[in-house]
Amino acid sequence: MSTPQPAPPPETPSASPSGSQPTPPSGSPPETPSAPPSASPPIPPSGSQPAPPSEASSEAGPGSSGPSSEASSVFRVLLRMQIRSGMEREFERTWFQVGRAVTDHPANLGQWLSRSEEEEGVYYIVSDWADERRFREFEHSEGHLAHRTRLHPFRSGGSMTTMRVVYAMTGAGTGL
Repeated sequence: MSTPQPAPPPETPSASPSGSQPTPPSGSPPETPSAPPSASPPIPPSGSQPAPPSEASSEAGPGSSGPSSEASSVFRVLLRMQIRSGMEREFERTWFQVGRAVTDHPANLGQWLSRSEEEEGVYYIVSDWADERRFREFEHSEGHLAHRTRLHPFRSGGSMTTMRVVYAMTGAGTGL
């Protein structure tokens, strides 16, 4: 029986042919490319599912090979941002331009910008971190302050929620 894996980060913008920089979006957001095979945990055979751990189990926590520990869980940050009307496309471009301020941090596992299909001008930003301590260090850093300063003029409101990934299950469609 295999141990459940931590959540793989959602897909990120593709790299340019040289592999050095992501391809910037043009007038509309880029299509979401497929993640490289190494970016996702192995996919179990069709129809199989990991068994949930029993309360008395001494199995390792999600994604770890040793005893379960707080540091082994992915720390996830979910931001909800309300963007001023008419500024959505410029916000998307600016977010993409300043995104390296987050993803270049060694503890960042990835980040993703999503536009709500249900609420006009609402965006969600998800970022995954190796642990909470290093996220908090980044959150109070000069680099993050500069990143927020560039995005602030677009915002009319927002909120932040933090969480830990408990289980991640890869869907059958990821192997296509």
